[in-house]
Formats: sequence, structure tokens, C-alpha cells
Amino acid sequence: MFYQYDIVSKEGEEILYIYCSLKQEFSQEFLFHEEEGWSQKIQNYILQNNIPFRGNKVYLIVNGIVVKVFDLKHSEISPQPDLKYSMEHFKIILHSPDKVLTISLKEYLISILFSFSNYKIHKEGLKAIAVLFSTYAYKQMREKNYLSVTDDFALYQPLSYYQATLPNFLELCQSYQELLLEVDGVFLTYEKQFILPFIHYSNSGKTFTHDKYPYLSSVKSLSDMTSPTYVESHTYSFSELEKIFQTSSIDPHSIQYIHPDGKKHLVLGNEKFSLEEFRRILNLRSTVFYFIVYPNSFRIITLGCGNSYGLSIFGANDMAEHGLLFHQILKYYFPKTKLCKYVKEKELS
Repeated sequence: MFYQYDIVSKEGEEILYIYCSLKQEFSQEFLFHEEEGWSQKIQNYILQNNIPFRGNKVYLIVNGIVVKVFDLKHSEISPQPDLKYSMEHFKIILHSPDKVLTISLKEYLISILFSFSNYKIHKEGLKAIAVLFSTYAYKQMREKNYLSVTDDFALYQPLSYYQATLPNFLELCQSYQELLLEVDGVFLTYEKQFILPFIHYSNSGKTFTHDKYPYLSSVKSLSDMTSPTYVESHTYSFSELEKIFQTSSIDPHSIQYIHPDGKKHLVLGNEKFSLEEFRRILNLRSTVFYFIVYPNSFRIITLGCGNSYGLSIFGANDMAEHGLLFHQILKYYFPKTKLCKYVKEKELS
């Protein structure tokens, strides 16, 4: 549909001319699609072709005639000029227990994507993940000037590790490099600050808010309820629980929820545990759980897999398979954020 573009400067303002082929399907789309949908198509074209456009006005050209004008000043992806933030130029300093490494952002992101290779993730979902970890790299390097290889958000492994352990390493590496080109320099901000890459595999049908991170919104993610990890069940005898939690006097009457300071805790015998502590000790999939108390045992049923904050991998995959693109997925799971992109400065002749 779009086959060529030109950037023209008029009175100090950049204008992007996009040339369209006149086909039957294009004519139908042009007549019946809303302008917002066309703005998204234009943004996709700009991103996918790495067009160094910093203006707002876009003219669609058919047979040499301007058929429509768009103003992208309220678009979801805001370009910001800075060459040093490209994947090839931006350097990551990695701290490990025995040495310090300096690698490119590209190599870091490829390693991160390899860490998700056990999941069958659509390429648009992988792009969304790459954007989140690009954002994280920018944030950590700005605030700390390094990343840790044993980070809470991403455990880094050198590419040689994946090359030795994955038989399809070369094929995956090539596909990762290709999709990274389409999100080079893209990042997420909340109130002009980089955000953290909150990701989980699946949830109980919605994501969670967090008092400390206002950009984490609760949104519906109903497709997660079809995930193979949606329900998990475990049963423990009271004696097993006493041994695991190092407490005593657990019986059907001593197990209960309490809500001190508005936060839910679980009481087992003589001890009190936060839901996160309880999940960690029993190695549960999530903190969304229910329990059934029997005369001599305790059954716990968990929903979802992960902390339910931010991006759902399973939900994002479902959205991608139904035609949504990475920036639409990110804006759905992080609706309070702004999606931006660093672009190359134009060289002066």
C-alpha cells in the first residue's frame, strides 16, 4: 500500500509525504476506516522503515495528488532525536561477581529474548518484551551506570551459553536481530521517566495495580484464563505444613486470612505470612490463590503464573495472534505510559 516517502522542510517544519498505490483494497480501507486507524498505519510504516521523521504533518499521495492530511502530534509513538541510543551505539556495562563486561544494547536484548525461547511467543509479543528491556537498560545506565547479571528483572547469560545449549541457536538469533530492527530506540516512559519491565506469564484474568508504581494499571486479560498454567492445585498434611513453615499447632481452626493495615496475610498456627512470603515458601505459581481446609489436610489452588504486574506474555501472544502490533499491546497493558522512540539526527550537508 505505502511504497515510497519523502521528507520536505517547509517554513522550518518537516512534512512527511507518503506515496500510496491505488488498489481496490486500499480504496475500501480509505473510505471506511477511521482516521485513528490510518494514523496507526502511518506510525507502523515510520517505525518499520526507521524513517527519521520528527514533524507532525503527513500527506498521503495518490497519483501525484494529496488525498488526505494527518497530524501526528497526538500519536502514540513520539520520536526523540538522539543517535547514541540506537542498539548498535548504546553500550551496557554488566557487573558480575568476578568481572565487568561492556556489550551493545543489541547483544543484551538478544540474550534477553533467548531467555524467553522456551515459550512460543509471537514476534509482536517479542517486540513488546524488547521495548520493555530497552527501556530498562536506558533507565539503569542513566541511574546506576551499570546492570547486574543477577538482576531481579533479567538474568543475563552470554550468547555463547545459548549457542551451546540450543540446537536452533542460529535460526533464533537471526529472527531476533530482524525483529529488533523494528523497535530500535523505542522505549516507554511515565511522567518523562523510564519504567521498569514488569512481565508475567499469565494471570487470573486481570493485571494488578501497585501503590509504588503508578504506571501499573489493572486491565482485563481474559484470554489468560485459557492458559495451561491458569489453575494449579497442591494438598499438604498439617504436619507437612508445620515442617515447611517451621511453626506448630496447625489445625483446621488456626488457618485464616487477616487484613492488618489493609493488606491480606495468612495465619498458619502461631505464625503470620504475607501472601508473597507464602507463595515463595511453597514455590507457588502466583499470589492469587484459594484454599480448602479439610480435617487433616490443606488444599491450595492458585490462579495464573507470575505476579500479575504489567505485561502478560500469554495475553500479549493472544493479542498478537489476533492482529495487534507491539505498540498496541504495550499501550493496552501500560495505558498510563507514553511510547517514544529515539531517532537519528539528520546529517547536515
